[in-house]
Amino acid sequence: DGFRMDVISMISKYPGLPDGPENGNGYTGNTSCDGPNIHKYLREMNEKIKNNEISKFYLCAVKGIMPKKSDTLTGYLIKDSATNTVTVYDRKVKDAKNIITKYRVLAEKNGNSLLEVELVTGRTHQIRVHAKYLGHPVVGDKEYGYKSNKFKLNGQLLHARRLEFVHPTTGEKVSFDAPLPDYFQNVLKKIKNKA
Repeated sequence: DGFRMDVISMISKYPGLPDGPENGNGYTGNTSCDGPNIHKYLREMNEKIKNNEISKFYLCAVKGIMPKKSDTLTGYLIKDSATNTVTVYDRKVKDAKNIITKYRVLAEKNGNSLLEVELVTGRTHQIRVHAKYLGHPVVGDKEYGYKSNKFKLNGQLLHARRLEFVHPTTGEKVSFDAPLPDYFQNVLKKIKNKA
C-alpha cells in the first residue's frame, strides 16, 4: 500500500543501507521492491509502528487560545464504527482505549492557536477529538465541533508534519519532514493578517 511504499522509500534513500540505491541493488524508486532485504526492513518498520517506536508529529490550527503553552493530555477513547466517530472520556469506561497526546503552542493570533502535536498513542481521530474535548476544535473540523466556514475549507487544518525513529540498519535517529500544503499556509496567512 501507499504507506509501505513511503516507508520503503524513506529507508532506501537513507545512506548506509547495505542494499540501498547507492550500490545499485536496493529499492529503485519504482513499484518493485527488488532489494533482497526490503522485506526485512518492512518487518522492522512494522514492528516499530506496532511497538510505538516511531514518533509522529503534526501541526494543527485550533480555535481559541490554549489554556497552557504545552501539556500532556490523557484520556480514554471509544470508537463508534457505525458513525466512524470517537468520543473521549476522562475515566476508564468499557471498551475504551488509553490515549496520550502532547502539544505545544507555536503561535497564537486572532483567537486561534497553531500547535505542534505529538501522538504518543495513535488512535482514530485522536488529535481531533482531544482538541474538541478541550473546547478548542481543529479549524475546519465540522465533525468535531468547528462551526465556522470563514476559511472555506473542505477539511481540517491538521497536517502530518514529521516522523522520527531509529533507522533499522544504521541505528541512527532519523527524521522525515513533510512541507505544509498550500491551503494550510494560505489559511495561516489569513489568520495572521486578520485585523
